Amino acid sequence: MNVSEEIPSSDIVIVAPERAENGAVVQIEIRSNIQNTEAIAIFVENNPTPLIANFMFGHGAEPFVVTRIKMAETSDLKVVVKAGSQYFTHARNITVLENGCG
Repeated sequence: MNVSEEIPSSDIVIVAPERAENGAVVQIEIRSNIQNTEAIAIFVENNPTPLIANFMFGHGAEPFVVTRIKMAETSDLKVVVKAGSQYFTHARNITVLENGCG
């Protein structure tokens, strides 16, 4: 996937804290309002391994995820949604007050 192929979209809803007290446990919610969403990938760009999870959705499944993630440091939480042959993206910065990957 080439970054230039990603389309910024406000149809991806990210519910996450602006400031995480402890990066070891950060609860996030992701919802895609993009029609025909097939997959949602979650990245934390400053983590040692940026890909956190990739969720695949069967036909008719609601593209909604609630999970807890680890964050090594303050970083962008980036979500990439696959719908058909297109990739959409939305990001949100989360400030981490205590390292979660140590």
